[in-house]
Amino acid sequence: MADYVIVDTPPILSDTTVTVLDESDEIYLVATIDIPSVKNAKVALQTMKLLGYEEDKIKLILNRSDSKVSLSPKEIEKTLNKEITSFIPSDRLAPQTINEGTSVVTAQPRSKMAKSLVKLSEGVKKTVDNKKQEKVLKVKINVNK
Repeated sequence: MADYVIVDTPPILSDTTVTVLDESDEIYLVATIDIPSVKNAKVALQTMKLLGYEEDKIKLILNRSDSKVSLSPKEIEKTLNKEITSFIPSDRLAPQTINEGTSVVTAQPRSKMAKSLVKLSEGVKKTVDNKKQEKVLKVKINVNK
């Protein structure tokens, strides 16, 4: 089995999506700085709360975080009552590298976007590794009883 599996789900919480989320150690909800995205993120957070997901299981990522619009990250955090854990800035390299079949991290590792993606992936790895350790400890504790 793979150490890490990342599933890019559709924006709709279908039965299949909920099944994937149920089995996930972490949920990373991606929003952008626009009212429809923030509204959808709020609905998703409310739905996940109703489904009983632990609040600390859900992390909020702000994509295109440096867009110059009338909303600020602080306003989004206040509206969603959720801290933004990762900021991914806009970069014209994103669509360019997609069209070339590569990644921003590979093509321009020193760019702000690449650095933010690396930081995000390191955070995901650390969180999942810590949860794995917790599960191992729980199993060991249960075995020793």
